[in-house]
Amino acid sequence: MNDLSFFPVLPALRPFVSGYMLFQYDYMAPDRPFFSPKGTAALTIPIEVSKGNYLAYPTPLDRHYFEAGVPLLFGQMSRVGYAYSVGRFCSFIIVFTPTGLFHFLGEPTDKLTDNIVDLEQLGLHGLKEQLGILFTSTQCPNDWAKRLDTLLLDWFAQGGQRNLSVDVSSVCDEIVRNKGQFALDNMLCGARISKRTFQIHFKQQVGISPKLFCRIVRFNALINAMHAAQKFDLLELVVDHGYTDGSHLHKDFKDFSGLTPRQYLKTHFEVNLRVERVLLKNHGRFSSEG
Repeated sequence: MNDLSFFPVLPALRPFVSGYMLFQYDYMAPDRPFFSPKGTAALTIPIEVSKGNYLAYPTPLDRHYFEAGVPLLFGQMSRVGYAYSVGRFCSFIIVFTPTGLFHFLGEPTDKLTDNIVDLEQLGLHGLKEQLGILFTSTQCPNDWAKRLDTLLLDWFAQGGQRNLSVDVSSVCDEIVRNKGQFALDNMLCGARISKRTFQIHFKQQVGISPKLFCRIVRFNALINAMHAAQKFDLLELVVDHGYTDGSHLHKDFKDFSGLTPRQYLKTHFEVNLRVERVLLKNHGRFSSEG
């Protein structure tokens, strides 16, 4: 059984959470590339996992084993990893908006970039227990979504309304609307803040620099354009997505997928493509606008 389902969140949660995904797959082959740089962090709750499944990230030596009922927090992911998965893998995923993890933790997120951590490592033992109870008290995904809405509404309410001197969420939304082709200098023209100060706030709230975020958004737009078209011209992709030349496009491919464009198209990325399509279809990816 291979299935991917999306569950929207309540309007009050949309500034923080893009939505929930139920990810159900039966893997037949190990060492599949794990490639899905979406520009957002996520909290994954494994529901059913065959023994020995793990994700190697950000290097092949960094192995993160999945255990049913043990939530794992994925910080901003900006690299390609490899998943060793054989047999059943089912998980429920909370997909944050670009600044959602910052509000979720109440502190800068840049130290979590390209890291996968247990909630206990962050001092969130109580939340880990609450999630464990939530996912064992019922087996209905719709109930999970509804109960998560209630839990997260309380969680963000307890954190209070943060008085940010610089809120970067609107800039993130603008970057997404422009598919990564965004000039920060133009945005800050006339603003009473230096470019350097804004970059510091952006990295603290999103986990990565504005430049890297733009690259990830643009690359995702490129990937979707490639798969939406039956035929495409590489030069047209370069021009349409704001790359300076073919070498520039190839560099992003290697950085984010570990492959060249030709190698990528010959590789089976069914899971990751479905994740992208589901989020796009439900307007859940990146944006805090809902």
